[in-house]
Amino acid sequence: DAVFSGMAARHSELMKDPVRNGDALAALEARMNERVAELALGARRREERAGADQDALRAAYPMLGRPIDPLVVGDTVMEELAAERARLLADPNSDPQRIAQLEEEMRARAASLAAASRGGHGGKRRAVAASKYPFLGDVANIDELGLEDDSYFRALAAAREALVAGSGGDGDAPTIRALEEQMRCRVRQLSSDVVKATDVDGRERDSAEASYPFLDKRPQGIPLGDLHVDDDRAFRNLAGERALLLR
Repeated sequence: DAVFSGMAARHSELMKDPVRNGDALAALEARMNERVAELALGARRREERAGADQDALRAAYPMLGRPIDPLVVGDTVMEELAAERARLLADPNSDPQRIAQLEEEMRARAASLAAASRGGHGGKRRAVAASKYPFLGDVANIDELGLEDDSYFRALAAAREALVAGSGGDGDAPTIRALEEQMRCRVRQLSSDVVKATDVDGRERDSAEASYPFLDKRPQGIPLGDLHVDDDRAFRNLAGERALLLR
């Protein structure tokens, strides 16, 4: 973040004489905190928009599970598979096994696109992160966290880099250490979010079968839990009507 980096550079200058510049430092640090809060709010809003985008993708590609890489939209191979599947679903005499095969091909294609979008180099990303941010420690799933896409982490990293580059002594050391701790906290938060999302998907798969024991556990060859039926409004309405009838 250019704004935060500029303030960090100014902070580095003021720290050369912290006694004389005490008031200016306090005011600047308050503004830096405000900027970090703005960045965090922006990141949260982007996450909310991404969540809405995922809802739309799940509705279009219910067989793909979660999360769905946006690259599936506009991919020629995926569009051809989806079009053939749609044609078969519209024909009551279609072979269910062919539909299941198509959906498996779509899942494989989505996985391939996701791997390509990440560069397919998880080990390389881990090595780069370890070299660039050695103070983060060993984070097993660091290649899954999308640090390069997280604006809050990038702002903290830019501020730290500005201080390290402009530091002429030990005056900035406390601020650098504080930024590094914030970066570690952010990594822990992102890592926890990834683990929770994985756990939630697992629980949802188990819950779907337990909640709706009367449903086919593998409709069209797809595990019931992978369809996320509770995300579908029409299904929720039917489930609600069933619950009323059972009273």
